[in-house]
Amino acid sequence: MGMSKRREPTPQLRPLPRCKAILACETIIVDESSHRPSLIGVVDAFEIASFPGRSLPFRVFVQLAEGIGKYDVSVEFHDRLNDEIALKTSPVTVEFFDRLDRVYLNVEIAALTLPEPNTYDIVLLADGEEVERQRVSFVSVEGSDHE
Repeated sequence: MGMSKRREPTPQLRPLPRCKAILACETIIVDESSHRPSLIGVVDAFEIASFPGRSLPFRVFVQLAEGIGKYDVSVEFHDRLNDEIALKTSPVTVEFFDRLDRVYLNVEIAALTLPEPNTYDIVLLADGEEVERQRVSFVSVEGSDHE
């Protein structure tokens, strides 16, 4: 009679947290007593005076939920026109103490150098895996609808 091989247990894969919000905005104010964030100037398109050019500094607000334990979270800007990563932030460790916890991130983007008007995907990563993406555009002031 042959001996059967003992099967190695399959590792339990920890689920990625769920992204409940990812928004680009001018600034984020966090109330000192309640710790609730207030987003100022939420946008899906930034106006740039001329191209090539640089954006003004801005923020990316992220709300995560349903995580388990610690994750290294980062944000990337994917250039949709050229299929390149235009910017990647350094990872920040966030921790969920309970599955019902919500974690807020306030990611500062100093500025983006922009060769031409373009649309980017803001890509949220947890432990190097994509969690969510949100589109944001950088348009010429002349090409906007403002008169």
